[in-house]
Amino acid sequence: MLTRLELSQARRKEENLSASLDSFERRILALLQEDASLSTAEIAERVGLSQSPCWRRIQRLREEGFIRAEVALVDRRKIGLNAQIFVSLRWGPH
Repeated sequence: MLTRLELSQARRKEENLSASLDSFERRILALLQEDASLSTAEIAERVGLSQSPCWRRIQRLREEGFIRAEVALVDRRKIGLNAQIFVSLRWGPH
C-alpha cells in the first residue's frame, strides 16, 4: 500500500511527464491514436518534422510509457460476432 507521500510524489512525477510533452509529441500521439499503422515518414510529414527526429520522439514516447501498446480494432461483424450483449450488475454487501 502506498503512503500519502508516495502517492503525492507519483502524481507530481506524472504531471511533470505530461508537461514535458511538446506540441510535436502531442500531435504524434494524436495521430497514432487515430491510426497506429502510419509509417514514421507519414507521421513526420503530418507533424512537420524530418523522419529521423520523428522516429526518435516516437521511440522516447514508447520507452517512457506514453505509448503502452499498439492494437488492432477488429470489425466484429466481419468475423461473425453479430450479437452485442449488455450486462448490468448490482452487488450488495455481504
